[in-house]
Amino acid sequence: MFPLYSLASLLPEGGQAFAAGLHPEMLRSWLDTLSGMPPEEAAIALTERLKRPGVSASFRVRLKMLDMMAEETRRIAGLFEAELNRAHHPLSTALQRKVVIGNDLLKYHAQCYRAAVDRLKGGWISRGKTDLLRRTLAHAMDMERRRLVLAYRAYAPGSKSAWRSLHALHRGAPTEGHAAPACAGAGDSPRHLYVKTLLLALAEPVQMAPGELDRARFYLDRYAGLAELKDLTRFAREPSSREGCFLIRQDEEGPGRSLQKWHNIETRSGDLLLDCGPLLKKMRSQIDALEHGVLPSKIGLPSVAHRPQYLAMMKNLLMLWSDPPSRRSPRQHFKPRVEIAAGLDDLWTLLSGAALKRRRDDSAPSDAAAHGLELSEWSVTNESPTGFALQYLNGESSALSVGALVGVRSQDRSKSHICLVRRLVSGDRRRAELGLQKYAPFAVPTLISWSGSAAAGKPPARAIVLPRVPSLDGAAAVIVAPHVLRSGKRVPFVLDGRNVTRLAGAPVERCAGYEIFSLGNPD
Repeated sequence: MFPLYSLASLLPEGGQAFAAGLHPEMLRSWLDTLSGMPPEEAAIALTERLKRPGVSASFRVRLKMLDMMAEETRRIAGLFEAELNRAHHPLSTALQRKVVIGNDLLKYHAQCYRAAVDRLKGGWISRGKTDLLRRTLAHAMDMERRRLVLAYRAYAPGSKSAWRSLHALHRGAPTEGHAAPACAGAGDSPRHLYVKTLLLALAEPVQMAPGELDRARFYLDRYAGLAELKDLTRFAREPSSREGCFLIRQDEEGPGRSLQKWHNIETRSGDLLLDCGPLLKKMRSQIDALEHGVLPSKIGLPSVAHRPQYLAMMKNLLMLWSDPPSRRSPRQHFKPRVEIAAGLDDLWTLLSGAALKRRRDDSAPSDAAAHGLELSEWSVTNESPTGFALQYLNGESSALSVGALVGVRSQDRSKSHICLVRRLVSGDRRRAELGLQKYAPFAVPTLISWSGSAAAGKPPARAIVLPRVPSLDGAAAVIVAPHVLRSGKRVPFVLDGRNVTRLAGAPVERCAGYEIFSLGNPD
C-alpha cells in the first residue's frame, strides 16, 4: 500500500492541488474541455487547477492524475512552440505573453513532480520503488527541459531556475551507469534527458537557423547517449585531451563550459565531466559519408541530411561540441544608430537608392509607400572587424531570423554593409539583439535575365553582386533568390561606371530565402 497524503503535500511549500473531491475520471472529463480553448486560456486554467485545494488520496492516484495533466501540459506547450516557429522577431507583446504563460505552466508542473520526488526519497517507498522514483524524476526533468526549449524557440536565453532545478534533480537520480536511454517504450532516463539538455544548450540555439532546432533535437534523440557523463573528482588528473570535454558545475545556472577555455581547474565536489568523444567520432564518420554521397538512411540520418544546409549544421555542431570558438578580436563599445533592410528584395531596393520609410510615424517621401518598404532602426552595442552586435530600437523587422540576409546602413547613409544574421536573442521589443557577420563591405544591385523556356513572360530576377568577399579571400560573389542561378551562367553588372560580366561558380551558402554563388572571370 502507498501512504496517504493530502494532495497539497505533493506541491512545494505554499502550493495546493486539484479541486475538492476530484478523481481521475472527473479530471479526464475536465481535461477534454481544454482542447477547444485557445492555448493560453487552457494553460492558465490548467495552472489554476494545479493550485486549488485538494483532498486525501493515495499516492498512486495523485501521481496518475499528475501524469494525466502532464499530457495536456505537453500538448499546450507544443502549440506554443508551433506558433513561435512561425513568429517574426522581435516578438509581439501578445506572443511574449504566451511564452510567459507557457513557461509558468511548465515550471509549476515541474515543481509538482519535484515535490513527489522528495516524498519518494524521504519515505520507505524509495527502497523498493526505484523505478517509480526514476520515472517521476524523468517527468520533472522533462518539464524543466521543455521550459528551456520554449525559450530557445523564442530565441531567448534558457531560464536560470530551470538549470538549477535540472542540476539538483540529476544529483538526486538513482545510479544508472551510462547515459543511454531506458528500454524501448519506457521513455528517456533522467541521465539521458540531462545529457540531451546539456548538449542542446551547448549547441548555441540562439545561433540556429529556422528548422535547425528540431533537427538538432532529433539528432540528439538518437545519438546523445554516445556522450559520457563522469564524476570529474574521480579522475587522478585531467583528461588527456580536452577536445569535446565540458565541465558541468552543479551550482551554476547554465549547461557548463568547455575545458578548452579553462586553465588550472580546481575540482569541486559534485563536478561532472561531459565527454563528447564517442559522439564526435560518430559525427565525423557521418559527415565523411555525406560528403561522399552515401544515402542518409544508411548512416542513421533522416532523408533531409542530403541537403547542404544539413551538412553545414552537422559541421557546426561538431565544432561546438568539440572546440567551441572564442571571440577572435576585441570589440569596440559605442552606440551609434543604424538602419537595417532585411531580405533580398528589401536589400536590393535599398542598394538601388529608393527612398524608404524607417518608421510608421516618420514623414517619409511619397514614393516610400509605393515601394512598400520600412527599415528597422537599431543601436550598435559593439563592433569587431568581422561583425556587429545590435540592439532593437524601432521599426519593422518581420523578415529577421538566423541566417537572414540584411543590409546595415550607417546613420549618414554613406555606407551599407552586407551581413548575415548569425545570432538572435529575442526579449521584449526593446531588448531584442542581433549578432551579425559582416559578409561584404559593399554591393551592387543588378538584374539577371532568364534563359530558355523559363524566360517566357518572366521579368529579370533581382541579384546583388558582392565585388569583394573577405571570407572568400577577396573573391567576388552574387546573391540571388533560390533556383534563379546555376553554375556557369553569366552575371552582368555595373561597377565604377563600367559594364562587367562574370560567370557564376559554385554555391557557397544556401538558405530558404537566398543563395550565394562565387563569381569568376568569363572565358
